[in-house]
Amino acid sequence: MGSNFLWLVLITLVSLKGWSCHGCLEQEKLALLHLKPLFNDPHLKLKSWKGNDSSDCCQWKRVKCNTTTGRVIGLFLSGVSHHILQLDDSLFLPFEELKSLDLSNNQIVGFFEDKGFQGQLSNLEFLDLSENKLNESILWSLGGFLSIMSLNLEANAFTGKGIEQISRMTSLATLNLGFNRLNYSILSYLGGLPSLKTLILDGGVFKGRIYPEDQLSLKNLESLLIDGSFIRKSFLQSIGSMTSLKVLSLSLCELNGALPTKGLCELTHLKELDISYNNFSGYLPWCFSNLTSLEFLDLSYNQFSGNISLSPFQSLTSIRYLFLSDNQFQIPSSLRPFLNLSKLKIMYAENNQVYDDRGLYSSVPKFQLNNILLSCCGNGGALPKFLYHQHDLQHVDLSNINLSGYFPNWLLENNTGLQTLKLSNNSLSGPLQMPFQSHRNLYWLDLSQNHLDGCIDQEIGAYLPELVDLDISRNSFNGTIPSSFGDMKWLQFLDASNNNLSGEIPEHFAMGCYSLTQLILSNNHLKGQIFHSKSNWAFLGILRLDGNCFSGQIPHSMLRLNSSLMELGISDNYLSGTIPRWLGNLTNLKTILMGNNSFEGPIPIELCQLQSLAVLDLSRNNISGKLMSCSFPFMVEMHLSRNRLEGPLTNAICNNSLFLLALDLSDNYFTGKIPGCIDELQQLSFLLLSKNKFEGNIPTQLCRLNWLGMIDLSHNNLSGAIPACLNVICLDEVLRTKMGYVEFLNPTDFYLRPLGFTTKGSFYLYGGSILPYMSGIDLSSNRLVGKIPHEIGNLSEIRALNISHNRLAGSIPPTLSNLGLIESLDLSYNNLSGEIPPQLVELCSLAYFSVAYNNLSGKTPARVQQFATFEKSSYEGNPFLCGEPLRNNCLATRPEPVSEKTNNPTDVLYINPYWRRVWFYYIEMGYTSCYYFVCRWGYESRSPFAIVLEGLCNLTIPTLQEKVKIGVPSQGIPFEKCFGVVSEGICNLTIPKNSSNVIVKRPQPQFPLINSALAWECRPEAPATASGAQFKALFKVWELSKAILMFGEGGCVMAVGSRRNSVFCISNLYSTMISCWKVGEEMIVQIVVNGVVSSVTPGQAESSDSLLIIVLATFCISTSPYFFLLKN
Repeated sequence: MGSNFLWLVLITLVSLKGWSCHGCLEQEKLALLHLKPLFNDPHLKLKSWKGNDSSDCCQWKRVKCNTTTGRVIGLFLSGVSHHILQLDDSLFLPFEELKSLDLSNNQIVGFFEDKGFQGQLSNLEFLDLSENKLNESILWSLGGFLSIMSLNLEANAFTGKGIEQISRMTSLATLNLGFNRLNYSILSYLGGLPSLKTLILDGGVFKGRIYPEDQLSLKNLESLLIDGSFIRKSFLQSIGSMTSLKVLSLSLCELNGALPTKGLCELTHLKELDISYNNFSGYLPWCFSNLTSLEFLDLSYNQFSGNISLSPFQSLTSIRYLFLSDNQFQIPSSLRPFLNLSKLKIMYAENNQVYDDRGLYSSVPKFQLNNILLSCCGNGGALPKFLYHQHDLQHVDLSNINLSGYFPNWLLENNTGLQTLKLSNNSLSGPLQMPFQSHRNLYWLDLSQNHLDGCIDQEIGAYLPELVDLDISRNSFNGTIPSSFGDMKWLQFLDASNNNLSGEIPEHFAMGCYSLTQLILSNNHLKGQIFHSKSNWAFLGILRLDGNCFSGQIPHSMLRLNSSLMELGISDNYLSGTIPRWLGNLTNLKTILMGNNSFEGPIPIELCQLQSLAVLDLSRNNISGKLMSCSFPFMVEMHLSRNRLEGPLTNAICNNSLFLLALDLSDNYFTGKIPGCIDELQQLSFLLLSKNKFEGNIPTQLCRLNWLGMIDLSHNNLSGAIPACLNVICLDEVLRTKMGYVEFLNPTDFYLRPLGFTTKGSFYLYGGSILPYMSGIDLSSNRLVGKIPHEIGNLSEIRALNISHNRLAGSIPPTLSNLGLIESLDLSYNNLSGEIPPQLVELCSLAYFSVAYNNLSGKTPARVQQFATFEKSSYEGNPFLCGEPLRNNCLATRPEPVSEKTNNPTDVLYINPYWRRVWFYYIEMGYTSCYYFVCRWGYESRSPFAIVLEGLCNLTIPTLQEKVKIGVPSQGIPFEKCFGVVSEGICNLTIPKNSSNVIVKRPQPQFPLINSALAWECRPEAPATASGAQFKALFKVWELSKAILMFGEGGCVMAVGSRRNSVFCISNLYSTMISCWKVGEEMIVQIVVNGVVSSVTPGQAESSDSLLIIVLATFCISTSPYFFLLKN
């Protein structure tokens, strides 16, 4: 009976209050429906708000009701409007019991005039207006909400003006003004809020100075967050007055220097302290030991130093979360200072210096860690012993601290909750041992870059079935790939590259691993087909199999990856056949790496369908045909070198991506001119077109490419002058800037492919981290003429310059001494003349230097700094150069220069002082020697063993060949435009125009020679007839003291002394004999011309020491003068 009465009462109460069981009030439901149209709701977050009768607004998303009364007490309308909104606050009046209102992230600019908003919502306690466009105009209205306990105004447009209105909110406990632009000091107004416990001013908003009296007025404050603001260090010294503080966050506040011992250490109630991302340095003050209530401490990203063992950490007995990353602490691998911190759960201390102290301490720790990050750097020795006592580990990272020993399978056995284990870049060795039982929680295992060896356990898939990420790359594993990889149904990332794995990819592995997105097996010894016909890797996005022994053609089964594959890396294998046309159907491909195989045939036009392609490498194959005429809008790198591609480069190459960084077409058969539209590739940084058949001038449009770092146009048929505007830069900072959009275009672990470039006389591949620092220009082995532009000296960031094997003339610009970073400079095999600029010795980075085989004169650069390392080969082939390391010594004294201004009719032309010094050397060598030689048709010397012919004529005479045939030049060059020179030892020959054969005979052994050089008798096989008699000169020189070379015109013999009256000039020679001999203490020079004897004595020259004799024998067959040069 009693129980039935109770049921009756219950039913009656439910009947009387039935509305409370049937959902929200009708008037509040209608108010919500009126509110909904104000928000454009692009993501349909309010789609559950429907007006049908059966709909209960308490069940609508973003609405919270009182479970007893059915009244709306919470509206959470964050992010439901993406257009500028001015809100009518009267629409909220029906919600009389509303306690929480979230209108954040709605672009609200304000409210309409207040219509009792404050009075009606007297129960409102939590108001969130963050991430809008509100300003101080609403502060007066907000000040009337006396019931609000939490106010969030973060990320609006407040300046601090009118902030005193908030001081009326006497119930306010939490205030967030972060990420505003507060230009006024606000703390003095906030001090009047008696209930304020939490103040958030992060985001760089706080610009005013904090005065001690302001801090004193906030003495009841428990949480203060000022992250990202500029705070004076004095603030820390006076913060001790805020005695109630429990949370203090000063991250990113530009604080530096040592932590003050006064102020901060007085906050004994502090539970959380964050001073990360500042520039604090020095040791942690011992007064930190006072902060025994600390549970959370973040010191990361500063420059704190010192040994942790000598710091106050061991006194922080309440600490649970400790962050020490990226400092300069010395941390013992045993964690000895922390062993007594029983509450410690999380410790992040990567990027410090770890040292091995395992032999000193072996105490059992009181803590049970959840997370330990101790990676980089130092020498940790054996695995720390504290790990043996841990059973609650979830995340462990001990990478890059040089740990030794075997793989700790016991760590998996002791910590069944372990989720991530990272031991990469250590010195672990031995086999990869599995735990005794299957581990069901480990999803990330990184053992890369160790010394692990042996076979991978064939049952690894059963022991570690939940793995998502497995990296065992860069070890010494051998054997085959375990089939049980196929049992890892969640595996997404597998990297087993750079090992010694062999065999084929197992069928069970290919059929399993349904979730696999990245497979990296590069640089092993795997063979067979690159893709199994039964593969179920439907989500595979990255496939890298380069550097193996895979063979055959690309299988058609790969076509099933048409919706997922983004990167295909199969370079450096033994693949053959043609590039399949269906590859163009893999439309998500961003990277194709197929270099160094045996692919042949043309590049299929279907590749033009790959409009997302960013990297294409087909280099080092046998690909033929012409270059594709299509364009790739997102191309970053194109590598087609060392193939058989041919034809001209059309303007289509310029229609490629505006993001193209590297274009390598070297070592092909391309012809024609370099397209002038090349300047449309505005981001181009590496242009390699060497070893082709390009012709014409170097396009000046290259000068408009502002980011070029490497230009290689060598081994072509380019002609004309070097553009003075050509420029290269160091790409380190540039590439880092560019990588942002490059990674956006190609997020599959983008990196620049290695590029080949000749520097320091050798061919190198530049890749990885070195490539951005390499900048160079190689224009060698072309037909460039003209002078070296002095503007090249402005290339201050260039590291290699090679313009050898061209036809450049003129002097070496002294501005080259401005190339402060240059390491390789090759100017050899040109027609450069003049002196080597002595300023080049300032090139402190220069490691390779060559000016060989030019017409340079004067003294070699001083043997200092880098130039002390260069050998004879750097200078050889320049007969007028002297000084070390050449055997031609320059005179210690420099003769008095001959003035070129005189009225004496017997004066001669100005004498080049460098020629003068060269000839002093040769004459001094003849003090006690006799030289005898006969040359017919003696002409100017060029370079040893070579007949250099104008136009396209070219011939080299071997040293021991006696007869040389002079052929008719090719390609229509008239024979009369060809002239040549052959020289060896001291005999020099220019081939007469009408001579087709030349006899080259060995020298007679009885004649003493300069420095054992060879003297040759050179004569035409059939001497050509010419106007005038044959020229014959016999020279004998005994003990000449000094001599100087004079160039005359019209055919002259000149005996030149240091005085004007010792100069003789006799024209139109037919037969001349010059002899010099010593009688007693006097030198007599006798010149016999057509039987007439003329003599000069030292007395006539006024000084025996200053007598300078040299003979220039010339004759005039035509109007051009020819002259004889001594040469060893």
